[in-house]
Amino acid sequence: MIARRAVVALLLALGLGITGLFSGAAPAFAHAVLVGSDPGYGAMVEHSPARVSITFDEPVTAAQNAVTVTDRDGARADGGATESSDGGRTIVVPLRSGLADGTYLLGWSLLSADGHVVAGSIVFGIGVPPDLTVTDAPPDPLIAALEAVVRLLTALGYAGIALAVGIPLAARLVWPNAARERAIAQLVRLGATTTVVTALATFAVLPGRLGGAAGWGERGVWIQSATSLVGAALLARAVGASALAYFATAPGVLAGWAERSYRQVPQSSHVAPARVSAAAALAGGGIVVLSTAASGHAVAGEYRWAAVTSGVLHVIAMALWVGGVALVGLAWRTSRRAEVVARFGSVAAGAVAVLVVSGVFQSWRAVSPVEALWHTSWGLLLLVKIALVAIAVGTALVVRWIAVSGPDTGSARRFRWWGSARAGSGPRAVRFELGAQVAVLVVTALLTGVAPARDTYDPAVRLDAVVGPLRAEVDVDGAHAGRQEFTVRLRDSAGTAVDALEVTGRLERVGDAAGPVEVVFRRVEPVELGPDHFVSRPVRVPLAGEWRLRLTVVADRTNAYAATVPYRVW
Repeated sequence: MIARRAVVALLLALGLGITGLFSGAAPAFAHAVLVGSDPGYGAMVEHSPARVSITFDEPVTAAQNAVTVTDRDGARADGGATESSDGGRTIVVPLRSGLADGTYLLGWSLLSADGHVVAGSIVFGIGVPPDLTVTDAPPDPLIAALEAVVRLLTALGYAGIALAVGIPLAARLVWPNAARERAIAQLVRLGATTTVVTALATFAVLPGRLGGAAGWGERGVWIQSATSLVGAALLARAVGASALAYFATAPGVLAGWAERSYRQVPQSSHVAPARVSAAAALAGGGIVVLSTAASGHAVAGEYRWAAVTSGVLHVIAMALWVGGVALVGLAWRTSRRAEVVARFGSVAAGAVAVLVVSGVFQSWRAVSPVEALWHTSWGLLLLVKIALVAIAVGTALVVRWIAVSGPDTGSARRFRWWGSARAGSGPRAVRFELGAQVAVLVVTALLTGVAPARDTYDPAVRLDAVVGPLRAEVDVDGAHAGRQEFTVRLRDSAGTAVDALEVTGRLERVGDAAGPVEVVFRRVEPVELGPDHFVSRPVRVPLAGEWRLRLTVVADRTNAYAATVPYRVW
């Protein structure tokens, strides 16, 4: 009962911590990246098309009312059901016939393969150049709230997986005689139940994330939720965790695992059922691990199969480490303390090694360039997670030192405060290590709700272009796809700032047939003495990749010069 109350308190503290961190949270950044549209952003078509389409770099799930086409007054211009093609990467939206000339906005709010909401819009014109100042409506606050709920459920689910999967594995490896099988079974059952509840609750939220409040009342949205990769993984996790809750705690199963054989199970009639239950529990644990690894960032981006494999190893290692620490706390006041800690030392070292290797691979996929590690929220959270893991490892070394030392040794006296324990619980050092691991789970849940660093890196860029006899210094306020603003300052060959009559610009994506993005500059008259400079109106750069900025500088009434400068949009 003490162990159960401790873990319940741990789960509640974890949930409250996540809730506090996500109060007022905004929707997650897009994880699926738009790679093309027809018509392209800012393009003009002569006649009303029969349909428009958007294409992403990974499969997406779209509810019927979550992809819309409206005119500049907000009136709907789409008609009929949306369709998907290209394995779910392309969404096709039919339009009503005979649309009037004007500016139209294609907006979407979709679910990407990694389980995150993707929202955005493009502007195109029929018969006339589009007005690029038209923007999409503000995001649905309900979806923002649901994203925060999902992060909370994710953190609680990780804690449940650590107990349900990690404790049986750790018992099999580090506790030769599970003298406290009942307490262990309670923890496994609690973890499995938590995993089932959080998985089903997260699935129940999916229709609202796909279609807003109306999504829960539409049968088709529920079907889309169940057949999406995210929904299928959640349902599979609930089934696997249910098997763990039922079979892993069957009579003799944990004792048999812990003893590495079933010879010492008290009643021989339990041997065959215990073997069957152990196999079923192992299958359930495998489903839980695989569905967890295959429903996050691993399924997006390059090297997906390697990423899923790495994710499986990462989840197993995480669960084994956390579960092992829980067992050490249970074994601390038994005669097996030194043996359990010694066995767990080598197991924990292997688990941490797997965590480091798989974590480095996952981070390599998510961080590009390296500077994004300390310039993005995802990168900073990753650094915090690394620091917490280091703290947990350092505390584990203290635990091992205390456990293998005699009570009267200098090492034990030096760490007397860390080694003291309350009745029914492990020492302070074990509780501190478990607390650090809980903090790691919290940060991991936060990482799942933030777009990877490669998707949010938004550096300020300085471009230099030779424009005839002049040199143009072009500052980009942020080179991430989306809203950008350019500032142009002109200098002569001696480096002296000079003025010009006019500056115009045009953006073109390398290798893309889509229409260019016109950049309109306005003159800025500085308060201090000095020549004027030019600042663009905000423009929307729709896609990442290599772009070219073509500048035209009208130096005076008779001379105009042009130059093209490449730059990278992240």
